[in-house]
Amino acid sequence: MAFNLRFDVEKLMWELNFMIEHMIFGLLDKSMDDGELDEMRGYLLDLCQILSNQRQYLNHRDYHSRNIMVKDGDLRFLDFQDARMGPCQYDLCSLLRDSYTVLDNKLVDELIEYYISQKEMIEGESIDRNEFRRIFDYMSIQRNLKAIGTFAYQKMAKGNDRYLKYIPPTLNYVKVNMDKYKAFEGLRKILYKYLQYKSAPICG
Repeated sequence: MAFNLRFDVEKLMWELNFMIEHMIFGLLDKSMDDGELDEMRGYLLDLCQILSNQRQYLNHRDYHSRNIMVKDGDLRFLDFQDARMGPCQYDLCSLLRDSYTVLDNKLVDELIEYYISQKEMIEGESIDRNEFRRIFDYMSIQRNLKAIGTFAYQKMAKGNDRYLKYIPPTLNYVKVNMDKYKAFEGLRKILYKYLQYKSAPICG
């Protein structure tokens, strides 16, 4: 079943609209005029199209610290029922841009390089490291925005505030990655205006 599912434009964009609904309109109680909302969605759609055009690999989908356990010296992976096809960077983003565990940037860089070197060895193809990192950062932006939407949904729909503390570090991931690329200049102007939360305001 997982091989028949993929992170296509529709799925990726649905997750971002989920964030808009539950974080911006819900938790933050912000309103946007139709023109600004359409413009923001247009920028997000561009991001989703880039990601959906990447070569497809099987992804766990929720490959973060809370779903990786050690038992009798062996790794055990939980919560894999939502596995689907997507960019090879997806699970890497889940692990290295984890809302629950913030890693040192130097360690992140080292682990990305290790992943690339192993991938090159296994597949026998050289990898453009700059392009790989660009897609890693782009995928991180999408996934972290999706996570923010999930955290907000837990509060707004279920009254569960246990995840709210993870919004600030996740917002910081978004800001750091978006600030790297001129391509996000238009999106930044709108998103930074509305997506601000307590001790983790996003501002230009």
